[in-house]
Amino acid sequence: MVAVNDPHGTRSADLIWEYSLYLTALPVLVSATGLTSWMFAVEVTAANVYLLSLAHAFRQVRPSFV
Repeated sequence: MVAVNDPHGTRSADLIWEYSLYLTALPVLVSATGLTSWMFAVEVTAANVYLLSLAHAFRQVRPSFV
């Protein structure tokens, strides 16, 4: 686990931000391949915006457990 070797949470916060960015492309790619409708891409992109805002907030103010 990342948190074991990351006492200040910097690496964990960066990974959360990075993986959240990767997830933003997923609904568009799935819709472009025809597996889902374009409405799915619109709805999930809205949810991803919320996820990105939470990841950004966590990245800005990391909790200190040390």
